[in-house]
Amino acid sequence: MSDDRPRRVTITEVAQRARVSTATVSHVLNGKGRVHPVLSERVQAVARELDYQPHILAQSLRTGRTRTLGLCVSSFISPTVAAIVEGASQAARAAGYTLLISTTERDPELEQADLAAMARQRVAAVMAISASDDPAPYRQLQLAGVPIVFQGHRPPGVAGDLILSDQHSATRAATAHLLGGGRRRIALLLTSRSMEVYRRRLAGYAEAHAAAGVSPQPDFVRAELHTETQARAAVRELLSSSEPPDALVAGGDSLVQGALEELRHQGIAIPSRLAFVGAGDLRWACLLDPPLSMIEVDGHETGRQLIRLALERLDPSLSLSPSRDVVLPSRFVARASSP
Repeated sequence: MSDDRPRRVTITEVAQRARVSTATVSHVLNGKGRVHPVLSERVQAVARELDYQPHILAQSLRTGRTRTLGLCVSSFISPTVAAIVEGASQAARAAGYTLLISTTERDPELEQADLAAMARQRVAAVMAISASDDPAPYRQLQLAGVPIVFQGHRPPGVAGDLILSDQHSATRAATAHLLGGGRRRIALLLTSRSMEVYRRRLAGYAEAHAAAGVSPQPDFVRAELHTETQARAAVRELLSSSEPPDALVAGGDSLVQGALEELRHQGIAIPSRLAFVGAGDLRWACLLDPPLSMIEVDGHETGRQLIRLALERLDPSLSLSPSRDVVLPSRFVARASSP
């Protein structure tokens, strides 16, 4: 019986056509080693001409790693996380990698199980969005030689790159804007106290108050809020106080949604009774009535930077420090919800 499947072009054929060694072809196509630009261009042209496809299984057996990157996220509900995943997927695909994605639902046991599964599947690197505080599963990955890049939070005692958005200056700008508009009772909704983003947002909030000569009310800062339900409960409690807030900054996608739901439920008009500022990559914020003032982050760029840092960790020609912090810009955009 004849086999009509197309024959796979070999690396040897590419090397012969390009008049270089197979090692040179391997270096060019895998982005490793130093190859003269003229030779590199010639090899890539031949590979395209012959439609050369690398044998992924053979590569993984030789290197002990696949051309797969692991991405561990806490939840897919967040529009910001969705934008990060999309940006990372596009960047990974462009680099010739497949992205393996898992969601932990903020469950440390599920996070540990997913990370162990990624290690068994020999992923080349792992990226974690809003990792838990437990360093054990990440240390196990590193012992197995898997580099890790974190977004938003790096567990204590774990080396690895960390990507953050500049929530410090953006929160300071948002708070200063509210104070400049005459608001004096500004509530702040935040997530986990252990996360670096919590400390940065709180510092910006405090600095803006200090610059305006206004003392913030400590009971107006509410933390450990992760879901819409928790945000609603926090806003409900704030509004029931004898002196309720006249402005609110919601530091995250789910907190924005939960806060808005509770404000609508109680008939609180924005901005006449309460000025509102959200945070995240919410493309629809400008379409609401009134349009929301936002501390904006670029989820797609964050995803691309996650891939960049992971690929740099996989490049043996680079000499990198054990941990790097990369702070991406964010900006405060004032709209009608906070005049």
